[in-house]
Amino acid sequence: MKNTIKLFLLMGIFSLFIFCIGCAGARGRVKLEEINHPVSMSPYLYGKKGELLSINKGLTYKGGLFIKKTYIGTFYSVVRLTGDGDLNKQIDDAITALDADGIVNFHYVVDHGPTNVCIPLTWLPIWFGTSKVVFMGDIVKVRGGR
Repeated sequence: MKNTIKLFLLMGIFSLFIFCIGCAGARGRVKLEEINHPVSMSPYLYGKKGELLSINKGLTYKGGLFIKKTYIGTFYSVVRLTGDGDLNKQIDDAITALDADGIVNFHYVVDHGPTNVCIPLTWLPIWFGTSKVVFMGDIVKVRGGR
């Protein structure tokens, strides 16, 4: 009886180990360094005199930002196959298209892709993983100009 319990315990630990090493995925960096407009994760932007502006208190809502991007990686997500230059351009173009001055309430949601759960293929270092990211925010214009 003791041997059977030990066997089940050992098999359980081994199964957990095998399940945990299936680690495909992707990683990316969200670097908004090349944008010509302010982007804030809070509901505020600074005005000319350093005062806080928010929607309906110095800022006018012009529209929503909604961008989907898929990051791809391989070798257990160590090698990134996706860059961020196009994200910067897409955000900048969205602000310019609405004749706006910046973004408030900027945030993003990350979800893993379907290739990350294809065990036993995820054990292979050349198997690629994906992460789906949705970027959202409120595009605003400063009343009276920036």
